[in-house]
Amino acid sequence: MREKFFCILFGFVLLVTMPLIAQTEKDNGAFFYKQALQMMPEFSDEEFQNLRKINSLEAFKKLSPAIIDKLGKALKKEFFGHLSAAQKSADCFFFTEKDYSIKSPKVDTKIWRNFNCFLNAMGWLAISQNRVPLGLNLFAINLSLSRALAKNSILLHSIIFSIAFVNDSLASIENYCETSNDARGKDFLINRLKSFPRPFYNVGDFINTERKVILEACAIFDKEPEYLAGFFAAKENPKQKICQSNIRILTGGIELAQMDGLLQNKEVDVDAVQKLLLEKSYMKEIVTCPSGGKYTLVYNDAGEIFEITCSCYSEPLPAHKDPARVGIAMEYRNSPQYENDKKELLEYLEKLAALDHSAADPYKEMAEYNSENPKYANNVFLIHMMLDYNRYRDSGNKLQSRIDSLIGK
Repeated sequence: MREKFFCILFGFVLLVTMPLIAQTEKDNGAFFYKQALQMMPEFSDEEFQNLRKINSLEAFKKLSPAIIDKLGKALKKEFFGHLSAAQKSADCFFFTEKDYSIKSPKVDTKIWRNFNCFLNAMGWLAISQNRVPLGLNLFAINLSLSRALAKNSILLHSIIFSIAFVNDSLASIENYCETSNDARGKDFLINRLKSFPRPFYNVGDFINTERKVILEACAIFDKEPEYLAGFFAAKENPKQKICQSNIRILTGGIELAQMDGLLQNKEVDVDAVQKLLLEKSYMKEIVTCPSGGKYTLVYNDAGEIFEITCSCYSEPLPAHKDPARVGIAMEYRNSPQYENDKKELLEYLEKLAALDHSAADPYKEMAEYNSENPKYANNVFLIHMMLDYNRYRDSGNKLQSRIDSLIGK
């Protein structure tokens, strides 16, 4: 999956940026965010599953007394203060306490999702206690933090889940506005929604973020070319190419479904997933391995689909430790094609950055950038790094429509 490749790049980028992050943490809001995060009680996976279903006061009241008691103990003045300080910063970084490295890259969204549903439940707790202003503020802060996660995260993988988080947060706001007679409270929520920039998600911001990651990667490849081996398959045949293409199609459908709040926290087999994707028009047809291999879904700690593998293909060694692949990578690095490919990649990134993302179809001008285009079919960088932002834009547009409906636009 492309996200897995960028997880590897993230390991490098984090090593470079961590000292700067530590110095500016208190200024960018991450310090206060972490303080609030530490005040979240310990919940079992089953309890978190119950919290994720809360989008109304009626649903909140069905929680067990034990869960409500945990929430009540966390709803303290210091907690709200930390949250308020964190959400005021537009540059709040979100990093989990993980040891990222090139040997074991991993993006853990579990803590973000848990905190998102925890904040949402805290909002309904406050409302149930007739502390309505506090509850509505918690809804608004949850929305702000979810947006900040996407704006400042290193990986588009995180943006996928951020969109899902915002959809969850909006569900509670929609419910309150539809069922409550509290005109003042509804005005507060609507004005808070109006205060966010339009569009709520700017794909241009995503591009700028990932552009920085790619530029960092290019600098690393210059110094440590063995990591270019990830671009070259150990063994490749026509059937495996088709299989990998099928995996990319399936991955794209899953990402779209996840941004719309589907396929999350449910361990289901690949056949059930493909059936759902076909029914919801996220895919045009069921894909199968031409070699008769079996596709397997790999889940992360949060129970979310992280990777798709096929039994027809195995990779016993990491790419940068596979002598055959490293040999191909070194040959490529020392050839004139390497510099030419990198030059074309940088031109591509510059064109992306210059697009007018307010246009109806900003990528129309980029139509020539297609891996099937003979001009770029042999460019190793572009084949692996060209990005399709249309699906992110489409999900962002759906989200914007929900917001516009709430504020009466």
